[in-house]
Amino acid sequence: TAIVHPGEFYLAMRTASDLFVDAGKPLEPEVFAVDPKGNRVGGVSVKLELLRRTWDVARKATNGGETHTVVQAVDKVVESCTVNTTTAAKPGSCKLTPAESGYHIVHATAVDSRKNPIGASEPAYVFGSSGSAGFGDSDRLSLELVPDKTSYEVGQTARVLVKSPFTSAEALVTIERAGILSQRRVQLKGPMPTIEVPITDAHRPNAFVSVLLLRGRTKPVPTNAKDPDVGAPAFRMGYASLLVNPEKRRLKIAISPSKTEAKPGENIDVDIKITDHAGKPARSEVTFYAVDEGVLSLIGYKTPDPIAVFGAERPLRVASIEMRESLARVFRPYGDLGVDKGLDGGDGGGGMSVRRDFRSSATFVPKIITVDSGRAHRSFRL
Repeated sequence: TAIVHPGEFYLAMRTASDLFVDAGKPLEPEVFAVDPKGNRVGGVSVKLELLRRTWDVARKATNGGETHTVVQAVDKVVESCTVNTTTAAKPGSCKLTPAESGYHIVHATAVDSRKNPIGASEPAYVFGSSGSAGFGDSDRLSLELVPDKTSYEVGQTARVLVKSPFTSAEALVTIERAGILSQRRVQLKGPMPTIEVPITDAHRPNAFVSVLLLRGRTKPVPTNAKDPDVGAPAFRMGYASLLVNPEKRRLKIAISPSKTEAKPGENIDVDIKITDHAGKPARSEVTFYAVDEGVLSLIGYKTPDPIAVFGAERPLRVASIEMRESLARVFRPYGDLGVDKGLDGGDGGGGMSVRRDFRSSATFVPKIITVDSGRAHRSFRL
């Protein structure tokens, strides 16, 4: 196999730190040109455009009085500028200001010496103006939810954009995972409705926000049975995962042995101190063991990271069914939550030694509870 690059370089672009931005606030996209080896390429003229995307939605009649949704995306250039890339640390940049709310795309284009077109783009959701926005629709009855961040800390509030195809609808908002953590009913209006979800400890390591939109009848029932009923009651449903940063649960362990060198048969005292992410003492449950380093080196043992196991994203275990349509869901399988405990070690070598006890583990204590100061003490014999 061989990798075929689309051009002599790639465009690397970064717009704003936040996915949600305010209307009238300038975006300052930063762009580099990078060759396939990762080296920066200077002197490339890059055109930056701010596009505002809207959707034309129509209902097309089919046989038997049914309808089919037809959607056409329409892009309009709001602003544009041209920058030149450099090989220095400072990227090429300019200001692009969105004037209206809605879905925007920052698009960067360039051409290499072989006339190959190169491009890159990033989305931005603009809020704050009274401009008409709205999103497309489909016959799938699904609803897209967009969180404002990829992960959250406990105490923060998640802001979730609901890409509603309706100008006004009643929404059932639930927070779910292995069960329903909370539920509420809200009225969503306007082209860019959002909901807010305060993040708590109950949402660790992740939770799912579900929005079920219900819209009542908007037009009378057609008198002719063959005419499509475009004003019939409708619903849409969607999910989004809210991840909670697990690093705040990581504990720091300090071990202070009474000796750094000892002979077989000698006793060693060990002081243990546990602190949280802020450096404060933490009452904890500790597993304590002392193992022959030679045995561990034979099996290539690495200390397992509990955060990767207990902080792993969990699947959704709640199924929702709407009376007018069954919403099937494919559950993600459980992740690999096991930890490789290592393989059996080989026999020791020969030679004279004062050691007679060849157990690989000098001690193993599965459970030690520290005091409120985060400290514990343990003694063992080599």
